[in-house]
Amino acid sequence: MAEPLDTQQVLRLLRRRFGASLASAHEQRIRRLSLEQTEALMEAFLDFQTPTDLVAWLVAHETPSA
Repeated sequence: MAEPLDTQQVLRLLRRRFGASLASAHEQRIRRLSLEQTEALMEAFLDFQTPTDLVAWLVAHETPSA
């Protein structure tokens, strides 16, 4: 199953901004986001200065596992 276009876009943007600093664990967390969460991440990305900003956003918006 192919990744949604929004997920591909946000990962591309994050890799471009943070390069090797984007951990594969963070990529996996991003791939598990809902469409709505991915869209919110794309908007929040504009304010990120460091990978720590991304991690904080992921922690704040993570959906608990069932």
